[in-house]
Amino acid sequence: PHRCGILSEYVRNFFRTYADKFPGMLDNNFLFTAMEKLTILRAKDEQHLSLMVRKMDVVVDKLKQNRYGQLLADLRELVFYSESKRRLSVAERLPMVLPSAEFALNEQGALCFKRFNGLLALTTGHLPDQETVEWVKRSAMQLPTTLMAFTGASGRSVKILVKAIPALGELPTTEEATEAFLQQAYQLAVAAYSFLSPAVARPLNSLREGYMLYVAFRQTVDDRLFYREDAVPIKIAD
Repeated sequence: PHRCGILSEYVRNFFRTYADKFPGMLDNNFLFTAMEKLTILRAKDEQHLSLMVRKMDVVVDKLKQNRYGQLLADLRELVFYSESKRRLSVAERLPMVLPSAEFALNEQGALCFKRFNGLLALTTGHLPDQETVEWVKRSAMQLPTTLMAFTGASGRSVKILVKAIPALGELPTTEEATEAFLQQAYQLAVAAYSFLSPAVARPLNSLREGYMLYVAFRQTVDDRLFYREDAVPIKIAD
């Protein structure tokens, strides 16, 4: 009850605070569809990567399936017992999800940017128990900008996918412009979702150090994830 009261008050204040600071931040007339595409990377061996681009509805189905159930069960047990070295070796066997864009592999096997999808990922980790994980997921969905909230691979974190667009309504098309946009978008999104936990941030993993566009998280499973297809994007001032 105490948490619910805090959350209700926060949601009431959310629009007042951010509407004053960022005029026109929310626009109910601009809705994404389930056509966003995410990139999934898997190591075929020590030198080769396998890349898949999947539509959002397919990603949602994959997150509900238990394909990596045993790996995740092993990882979550290691997290519980704080065995960091073994935990890393297990985690590295899980695919990486790049939530913000479609990528391709060039002839040399390097990642090449193709298209920004308007998504960014937040995470909050080191949560004490499953009850708190579920509370964070439900609470994140109270904000209309949340597309999805689900349990992270460790079992003690929550990943939150948030939509964002420039104030003029058109997504950037070059890698440089997209990175500049995401630098701004993450600052605003972290501030907006900080009520969930002081530890709310972008995922720690980035396939290019310091780049928001290359932020990634490990494949996970959550058959109780929350998904809102008609989430409203945050509008980022130019």
